[in-house]
Amino acid sequence: MHSLSQKPKFMFTQETLTVNFQKRLFELIRSKLDPEINLAKRIAELLHVGLDAAYKKISAARILDLVELHLLLEAFELDYQDLEQSSQRSRLYMQPFVPSLQNPCLAAYLQYLVKALQEVKPLLQGNLLLTLPSLSFFHLAYSPELTSFYAFLLQKHVLNLPDFKHRKFDLFQTDPNILQLSQSLQEAYFAIPTTEIWHAHALGFLPKQLRYYQEAQLFVQPNAYALLLDTYQQLLQHLEFEVGEGQKYNLHSAAKGAAFALYHHELVGGEQTMYAPLNGTAKVWIQTHGLQMLCTTDKHFTGPFYQNLLDLQAKSTYLSGQNEKLIAAFFGEERRELEKAELMKG
Repeated sequence: MHSLSQKPKFMFTQETLTVNFQKRLFELIRSKLDPEINLAKRIAELLHVGLDAAYKKISAARILDLVELHLLLEAFELDYQDLEQSSQRSRLYMQPFVPSLQNPCLAAYLQYLVKALQEVKPLLQGNLLLTLPSLSFFHLAYSPELTSFYAFLLQKHVLNLPDFKHRKFDLFQTDPNILQLSQSLQEAYFAIPTTEIWHAHALGFLPKQLRYYQEAQLFVQPNAYALLLDTYQQLLQHLEFEVGEGQKYNLHSAAKGAAFALYHHELVGGEQTMYAPLNGTAKVWIQTHGLQMLCTTDKHFTGPFYQNLLDLQAKSTYLSGQNEKLIAAFFGEERRELEKAELMKG
């Protein structure tokens, strides 16, 4: 006799027996059989039915009754917990953020990120882990000029907004809403301790775009290239200082922010990702094509994802708080490229 605290072995009603449930059941049964054993024949023998009826039950074209279910669970030593866990594994829940195809909006993307960081900050149990193929709004928002240029690139070349198709970049044609949202995002990021793994050439994306725009004469103002290049060099110096200190600092006020640990690796993928260890759970965001975001707290995804991050981190070069030569080597390559770009200012 079961005590009240014990879970009965079989907790099924006829309503439990849905198509998806039955398919999961036979997936589990198949996994328990030796490859050389014919599943349909085995089921036919156990349920005393013909082969055709067995095939229909395996495909869930014909639903099992409770007696048949009981026979199968006993024969293959399965219970409620086995099927419950299988069901959880099959329902990976990813919450998407997809900019409207009719009216894709950079502001909506920034609002989504701001809200995500603000919600996660009081629950965070450790550092927010980021992988970045290139610098993003988190770092560029110190400069309104760089923010405007980066926002222009995304709207013209990623979101493919019609209004931007034939437009050149104009230093004075800014979007106050984008600037305000990027500032809010940078402030949220500034207050959160982060461990970041950058692609080894993460610093090179923006200078390459600047050079292309200069060569293609896509700047409205003749001095835009020189101004943006100088501003980027200042940002680079600031980031190098932060890496050396292992701490975030405000570029303009020198106010101290949260901890900052930086790694770099050649194999960081093309998607920006975030992993947040929370109280009793974790949350993952993956940015895909066109500023779309996928988010989940499903442990069957967040657990392996975290292990992959740890593996990538172990294989990456750690920079923060290391000697100046190691840091200078990372930033030095891009600085040499910027020196070449200086020759194009004229």
